[in-house]
Amino acid sequence: MRSRNTVEFLATWERKHNSNFNEDAFRRITVDAKTPQFTLTPKKWIDLTNAIGIISKQGKSGGTMAHPFIACDFEMWNDAEFRFEVVKFFTSSEMEIFDSDNAE
Repeated sequence: MRSRNTVEFLATWERKHNSNFNEDAFRRITVDAKTPQFTLTPKKWIDLTNAIGIISKQGKSGGTMAHPFIACDFEMWNDAEFRFEVVKFFTSSEMEIFDSDNAE
């Protein structure tokens, strides 16, 4: 979670889905992220910003889970082929809409 773009995406999702999102903490995170020693874990993000889009559990059955939008964004960052397929799907869908609008 070092990328500024990732943190901005998470904040955008939280603003749209979480009325308790802590904007002040988010602003502090964006300032702190400019320092080389900065580290942001999912747990820290949740604790500081009251985030609900990511769930992080510790222990034997623990792990980190995310809302499908957030998981999809992570997977696009992680897998170039998946990113390509998402962009291809989006652009082909948009072209179909564009073509049908212009046919009328």
